Amino acid sequence: MAKTTTKEILIRDFSQYCSQGNASIFVGSGLSRKAGYVGWKDMLRQRAQDIGLDVDKEENLIDLAQYYVNSQQRLNIHADIREFFAYQKHSPVQEHHIIASLPLASVWTTNYDTLLERAYANANISYDILTNDASYEKLNLRAKVIINKIHGCMNDPTQCVLTRHDYEEFENKNAMVISQLKGELCSKAFLFVGYSLRDTNIQHIIAQMRLKFGKSYRLPRYYILKKIALEDDEFKHLPKAKQKEEFAYHSKRQEHYIDYLLEYGFKVVVVDKYDEITDILEQIRKTVLQKNVWISGAYEDNYNAQYQSLASSFAQEISKNLIGDEFKIITGYGKNLGADIVAGAFSGCNAQGRDFNDNVQLYPFPYKDSKPEDRQSNYTLLRKNMASRSNVLIVIAGQNATHEVANGVLEEVRLSKEQGSLIIPIASTGGAALKVYEDMFGEMKDKQKKAMYEKLNTKKVADIYQVVKDIINQYG
Repeated sequence: MAKTTTKEILIRDFSQYCSQGNASIFVGSGLSRKAGYVGWKDMLRQRAQDIGLDVDKEENLIDLAQYYVNSQQRLNIHADIREFFAYQKHSPVQEHHIIASLPLASVWTTNYDTLLERAYANANISYDILTNDASYEKLNLRAKVIINKIHGCMNDPTQCVLTRHDYEEFENKNAMVISQLKGELCSKAFLFVGYSLRDTNIQHIIAQMRLKFGKSYRLPRYYILKKIALEDDEFKHLPKAKQKEEFAYHSKRQEHYIDYLLEYGFKVVVVDKYDEITDILEQIRKTVLQKNVWISGAYEDNYNAQYQSLASSFAQEISKNLIGDEFKIITGYGKNLGADIVAGAFSGCNAQGRDFNDNVQLYPFPYKDSKPEDRQSNYTLLRKNMASRSNVLIVIAGQNATHEVANGVLEEVRLSKEQGSLIIPIASTGGAALKVYEDMFGEMKDKQKKAMYEKLNTKKVADIYQVVKDIINQYG
C-alpha cells in the first residue's frame, strides 16, 4: 500500500491549523447516512420504477435523474427531496456537533439536509448559507460560520444540483462559489469527512488544482478512508466461496484509489472502523480546545462568609494564573463571581502584556431583556455555546438567591460532561461546586485521581491553582 498518514499526525497538525484559523472541513453524505437519511439510490428508487428502470441496475444516478426529468416532471423530485430530507426525520449526530464546536470560518458540503445548520444552531453559533453565486447578494457578513452547500439545500429544491444538465451548468452558475472553494483549498488545511470524492463537480475542481499546483500545496488536504474488511455489508450477502474473491478484488481496487488520492495531493488516513472517524474528530476538538477553560458559578451578597471569601479569592487566583499559563477563559459572568474572574484575568493579562479581549470570552446572561417564558431556553443556548467552546469546566460556589444549589450551574456541568470536558469542582467554596464534587468523588474508582481531587477541599489560596493545574495536566 502507498504511503499513508497516521491518525496521530492528522490530529496533531489539523488541530494546529484549526487553532490558527487556517482550516476547513468538507462534509460528505456519510455523516447524513449515519444520522439516518437515505442516499441518492433510495431517493430515486420510486422515480426509476416510474420510467420503467431499476435503480439497482443503474451505475450513473445523475443520468437516471436526468432520464426521469426528461420524461416526467422535475417537481416530483423536488417533492422527494423535501420529504426524504425533512427536518423532523433525523437529528445531527456527534460528528456534526464536534464540527460545530471547532473554530472554523467555513464548512463545505454537497448534502441537501440541514444537519450542519441544526448543529450550529444547537451550539448557539450564528451561521449563514451559500448555495450558489446569487447567495452572495444576501450573505450575512456578521455570521461566524458560512455553510457552503454547493449542491443546494432541501429548503429550495429548485436550486439543487441533481441531473446531468445541472452538473453541466454548475460551473457557469457558480463561478464565484467555485473560485471561493479553490481559494480555500489553496489557503487552508482541509479535512474531508464522510466524502467519497466521486462527485464530478468536485473531481473537476480537484483536477484543475492538480494541473495548477501539482501535488504540492501550501497547506495539506486530509482524506479519511475506511479500510475494506471482509466483515463489510457489501460482502455479507455473497456465498462464502465468493466472499474472499470479492474482498481481494475490492482491497486491490482500494489500493489503487489511495494511489489516485495521493496523486492529487491528498494525505490519506486509513482507519479500520467508522467509529475511528468519530474518535479522530473528538481528539481534534479536545486538542483545539485544550487551552479553553470555562469557569462556572455565582454567589449572592449574603452567601456564607467563609465560602464567599474563598470563592472570591480562588476565582481571582485561578483566573490570573490561567492567563499566565496561556489558557483562555470563558465565563457566563455569574453574579459576583464574574467580577472576581474578570479581576483575576485582567491582572494576569497586565502581567503578561496580553490583550484581555483575546484571552477572555464573556457570555453574560440577559437577565432583564428576556421574556420569562423564553428565559430558560435562552440560558440553555448560551450554556451550550460555552460548553462547545471549552475542554475544562471549573466550578466555583454556585448558590442562588434562595440559598440553594444553583440549578443553572448544575446544567452547565451536565452540558460539559456531554461534551466530554474535564470537570473540576472547587469543593471548599460550597454550593453547586460542593455537590458536584461529592457526586463525582463518590463515583471515582481511580485512587490516584481521588487523591488529586481530594485536594480541591483546600482553603489555602496559595495552593488552589497548583491543584487545578495538576488535574488539568493529568486528565485534561
